[in-house]
Formats: sequence, structure tokens, C-alpha cells
Amino acid sequence: VRGEVRIENANAIDPDALIRRLTERYRPDDAVTPIFDPNVPGKVLRWTDKDGENLDWSDPVWREGETANFDERARCEYEDHVTNALCYLGFHDAAFEVNLDLIPESQRTDLVIRLIDEGKPAKLTRIKVHGNKRSSTPAIVDYLNIPVGAILTSVQLIQVRHALWLSGRFVSSTVELEKEKDGHALRLTVHEA
Repeated sequence: VRGEVRIENANAIDPDALIRRLTERYRPDDAVTPIFDPNVPGKVLRWTDKDGENLDWSDPVWREGETANFDERARCEYEDHVTNALCYLGFHDAAFEVNLDLIPESQRTDLVIRLIDEGKPAKLTRIKVHGNKRSSTPAIVDYLNIPVGAILTSVQLIQVRHALWLSGRFVSSTVELEKEKDGHALRLTVHEA
């Protein structure tokens, strides 16, 4: 039976935020627009994708008290989820280990995430645009309105993809992070309409 989630060696990473991301329902990966509760300011009821289709919340990765698999395949899935959760928080280069710690007294197994190297948050150093002909690079960068120095979370990357799509200027686009000496560049490859 699943116990709690424990984070070890966290300094820059907020362990409570990481635990919440793993133990609570969270925004689906392809969500771009929140639909808010009209009665509760700031409460998101659901999400929609870039086409306006409703999406369900993603289930928590780890629910205390539930039965869980602890084989190698499950462990790899936990590692993937932790990687996604760290990217969600802006730590794309963190190194960690996932361990399962059996607590004999409670007959539960805790998910233990030991951070080996948090890395630095993905700080934006510059935006590089490729494939544009009619739209100038400065116009695209201004349109996105992301300041140099901003921490790039997975949510922001989705929002950039969505903004490019919403602009109506591009048939398709890709958004990638490139690690650089002092942070990360945002590489945009666009195909104009």
C-alpha cells in the first residue's frame, strides 16, 4: 500500500510544490486554456486543448493508501512522472533517484525522491526563431511577451505553442529548450501560413 511522498536534498526546489504535483490532480499536458468557476475566483474547473475541446484533469501520480505496483516498469513510470513534475516547476535538468521505502510498522511503502543535483531553473537567455519569412523575429518575440530571465516551466512552453497557434500566422510550429552556458534558449521553428 502506498504511503507518503518524501523529498530529500531539496534546496532550490520547493518540496511541498513537488509533492502537491505528484499527489493531487493536475493540469493535463496538452491543456492550454483554463475554465474558471464563476462562483470561486481563481478555481479552475477544467481545461481545454488548443481546439477548445474539454480535457479531464490528470490523476495524481501517487495516492496514499492505494495499492501500487513496485516492479521495474512501475519504477520507470514513477521516474517519468517525477521528471515531468520537475519540468512543471521549471527544473528541466534535475538529476534524482526514485526509491520505494517499505515502512514495516505501517505496512506502507513511501515514494522517496532523492535529488542528486537540482540543476538551475530553466532561465530564458534568448529566443531563437527559425523558418520565418514574412513575420520578423522581433515581431514574433514581442508577440510572445516572455522576458529574458523568466523561468521556463512546462506550462509556459505549452502557452508559447498555443500563442503561436492562436496568432494564425503559422501552419505549424515546434517549441524546444536548448541548454546554454547561462540558462536556456527557446528555439522556435515555424512554418508560415
